[in-house]
Amino acid sequence: MRRLWHYTHLSKAARIAEEDKFQLTFGGGPSADNLQKSKLRNFYLSTSSIPSGRYGRGGTNGEGGIGFYPKSSHVLIELNASKISDNYKIKPVNYWGKEFKNMDETEERIVSRNSSMPARKYIEAIHIYLPPFAEGEVGKGEKSQAFAHVKQIDDSGVKYYIYADVRDFARADSNRAENPDWPQTLGAVDSSPASPRSWETRQEARIASITDWLSNPTRNNTQSEYMSMDFLQSFGADLHNARGTKSASSQAVLQKLSELIRKTDKSIKQLVQDAQDKSRKLNY
Repeated sequence: MRRLWHYTHLSKAARIAEEDKFQLTFGGGPSADNLQKSKLRNFYLSTSSIPSGRYGRGGTNGEGGIGFYPKSSHVLIELNASKISDNYKIKPVNYWGKEFKNMDETEERIVSRNSSMPARKYIEAIHIYLPPFAEGEVGKGEKSQAFAHVKQIDDSGVKYYIYADVRDFARADSNRAENPDWPQTLGAVDSSPASPRSWETRQEARIASITDWLSNPTRNNTQSEYMSMDFLQSFGADLHNARGTKSASSQAVLQKLSELIRKTDKSIKQLVQDAQDKSRKLNY
């Protein structure tokens, strides 16, 4: 079985396991991060072909040069690439290009038309490193929060391993895991999603309005900023920032934009140019 590894945060891993869903990243924008070549599959999940791949942690420093800092919690989701490849395309990506051979992050992207994909059927195990918690109220709060997230994973039925040594975690050496029995003793956990922040709500509404304009420019939905020379850049920044939100409503907005790209077979840049040209003809 070929494996892939998705690096994430404990809270996100808990929600993935609980909801049985990966919220994918939108890759159809104009920024350098969006290396998608196909206009048909605008969403992706970043993974690595090795547990300690550079893509997830942004460098090779840390404990023993492995890149995982021992004072922070870390999560690796072990995926069955053989099963995934039955339903999705998996594409190797070198973000830095051939000129920077030493910077290869061993990244492989699972690409999709949709903004989400099933999770549990592809997850072999979730590997969790929990650091020593600080003394006092701060440490007590961090420990309580971490335990709650582990309880969510435990309740989902997904296999998981907990590590006390960050080096064992970096190797995903389950034989060195130290799984305790405390998750089964915890009570109910409040797993309701956090309310979106005000800037996220504004950003979501802005992307939705722009998508409507790109689909059908009219006198009523054309705003002056849409006609500026740097609009494409600012819209690209919106799309880049939206990649981190991944709420259900935000993903729905990006799904609509992706469907427009697929329907027209045009890039974001082409869609913006066409909409600006049509708006000028309307004597905006």
